[in-house]
Amino acid sequence: MGQLTALDAGITALHCHTGGRVPFDQVPIAGQLGAVVEKVEALGFDEDRFVTWILERIPSDPPNYETIVRLNEMGVLPPLDPTMLEAGANRCAI
Repeated sequence: MGQLTALDAGITALHCHTGGRVPFDQVPIAGQLGAVVEKVEALGFDEDRFVTWILERIPSDPPNYETIVRLNEMGVLPPLDPTMLEAGANRCAI
């Protein structure tokens, strides 16, 4: 984490992940690195604390997880209403 916090605080950070839904307005999710570092508590953690913090936040699989995996493996397109296959846990940052 020290390498990140050592960078110029004025650099534009395209952090991409948020704590909630963001409307798609074609405006990048961005902020100055200094503001991001101040706002994101975990950036001040050492590696062990950061890993523990991340692992504590992994949500459980959705009830239809096996169905989603099976359809993905088969290459089957989802139903017309994709909400029928709630993706559940977002692990893209882990």
